[in-house]
Amino acid sequence: MAQINDLAEDDRFSVGVPWGVIRIESPGSDWGIPEIDPLVSPTESNAGCIVVAVIHDDIGTVAVTVGVGDRDAPGEVIFDGSIEVRHGVVEIADLVGTTFCHQYKVGTGKFRRIKVFADDPEEAQELSVRFMEES
Repeated sequence: MAQINDLAEDDRFSVGVPWGVIRIESPGSDWGIPEIDPLVSPTESNAGCIVVAVIHDDIGTVAVTVGVGDRDAPGEVIFDGSIEVRHGVVEIADLVGTTFCHQYKVGTGKFRRIKVFADDPEEAQELSVRFMEES
């Protein structure tokens, strides 16, 4: 199991992403993983999961920054919405979670607003996942 980061400060990592898709989901979600067609949209989501198209690991790595709030987030907003969060934890992983999986403590609300920014929506090499502060 991955160590859970409390996001006291931004977390940054670079990773090769198999299938060119990053998954953002609360562990134990019953919603399944939505299908994505990167030629149509850089993201797809349902009530429990967001998938984001990025460059494939055959081409290079993706730099991911995870934090709270969006005041310094670079790039273009490619997702702005909410997902159901169980147990106050969200994980950011490859599509099946076998190559990488980072978990974050994000609070106990039923739904959590998330913004995702990308340097290039068509071939993202830099991604910023921002958990929005509760109002």
